[in-house]
Parts: sequence; C-alpha cells; structure tokens
Amino acid sequence: MLLAERSHPRLVAARAAVEAARGQAVQARLYPNPTMAGSSPQIAGPESQWNGFVQQDLVTAGKLRLSQQAALRKVQQAEYDLIRARFDVLRDVRQAYYALLVSQRRIEIYRLLLDIAKRSYDIGMALAEAGEGTKADVLFWSIERDRADVRLINASVYVETGRRELAAAIGLPRADVGEIEADLFQKIPWFDLKTLQEEIVRANAKPRAAEARIAQSQWALERAVVQPIPNINVMGGYQRQVGPAQQQGLVQVMMQVPLFDRNQGNIRSARADIASSRAELRTIELDLATH
Repeated sequence: MLLAERSHPRLVAARAAVEAARGQAVQARLYPNPTMAGSSPQIAGPESQWNGFVQQDLVTAGKLRLSQQAALRKVQQAEYDLIRARFDVLRDVRQAYYALLVSQRRIEIYRLLLDIAKRSYDIGMALAEAGEGTKADVLFWSIERDRADVRLINASVYVETGRRELAAAIGLPRADVGEIEADLFQKIPWFDLKTLQEEIVRANAKPRAAEARIAQSQWALERAVVQPIPNINVMGGYQRQVGPAQQQGLVQVMMQVPLFDRNQGNIRSARADIASSRAELRTIELDLATH
C-alpha cells in the first residue's frame, strides 16, 4: 500500500493538481501591477520636455475576492479528487492482491489433486496387473491425472499474470512480486445495507467534490455579475520643460463604459453551470446508492 501511495502515477498527478489549484487560488487574489513609464514628447534643446508617470488599475466590486473564492472551491475539488484517486488505487491493489492470493491457493489445491490422481493411477495399474482391477479404471485415473496436470499448468499461468497485475496496480510494473501471504478464510463482517448506503453517500469523496463544484459555480456566477462594473484606471505623473523652465503635474482617470458588453453571455453560462453541477451531484448520489 505504501509503495502504491508513493509511486502510482495517478496519485502523483492528483497531488500535482492540488498544488496547481492552490497556486491558481493565490494568483486569483493578486492585485494588478502598476505601470511606470517615462518619455520625452519633445527634444529640441532648451525647449525639450521630459515626463514620467505611474498608472494603476483599481479593481472594483470585490472582483478579486470573488475570483479567489471560486479558485478556493477548485482547490477543494482537487483535494477530494486526490482522496478519490487514493481509494481507487488502494482498491485496485487490494483486488489484485487477493486475486493473486486465490491463484496461489488454487495451485496448492491442484498440486494435491494431481498427487491424488497420480497415486490413484498407480494403484489402479497395480490392481489391473494383479487382476483385481479393470482397464477402464486405469483409463479413468489416467484422464484424471492429465486433467489435474493441465489445471496446475493453467493455475501457474494465473499466478504469473496476477503478479504482473499486482505490480501494475502498485504503479511499479517492472517490480518482482514474489509469494504473498494473507488469511483467505477471515470472516467478513456483516453490514446493514441501508446504513451502509447512507454512510457511503455521506463519506464518499465524489459527492463532496461535486458539492465543491456547485460552490465554485455559484462564486463564478457572482463574479460574472459584477464583471460589467468598470475598474478605475488612475494615472499620475510629472512633466518638466527645460526652457523656459516649467514644471507641471499630470493626472488622468479612465474607465470603460459597459454600454454594449454587460457580460450577459457569461452570466447565462454561469447559471447553467450551477444547474449542471447540481444535477451531477444528484447523479453521483444515485449511482452510489445503487451500487
């Protein structure tokens, strides 16, 4: 199990996705950088002019906060996806492990059957030679001996296949898996079906990830609603003329006017995403309840 958690590429990718989502959440709240510039609109000896200015966008309507909240819900999704990937990998490892264990036990049984068939064949031959048995008995035990031998060969193939499947489930397909041990006859605990279904729906990572997607869609809708509110672009600067000496300050305020584009399409799309995410959650709950 520890090898699978450390080396399986699905878990490596899921952990990387969590880190990427966290980075996006950090980036979503960062304020836009200011712009600094200097220029000379006129170079003409004593009449030369020089200026410099700083320009900054002022983000309005809490857009950065809303963007970060949506990004944080994506972090939650990635974390739940990591939990789900971990349990999927461990489930596959367990299934491959016990399948190999059963194959090993099958070899032990077929060896016993082959030994019994061989001894029965030898006894039948001895009885036939002594006049106490028939050729039909000898033929029967000869067929049983050959059948047991074929079963043993097939079981050996299943063991080798099971070892490769277990190595692949761990995430180390080239690993050399040897003999494994476990108790095949351990008693399976009894579960109340209805209680088990409720616990699965409550604790499973899939519904929690779907809930996080719903929350992300809701924050995305709020972000889309405030998008038409214009940001304010502020510029302040200084200008100097060489001769005759003149100095003056520069101030500029700009903003876009949401006359045509009021983000109507993205708002509509965000509302549809909420409905889709809720339907997805309901589908996941139904799937878990019926398995």
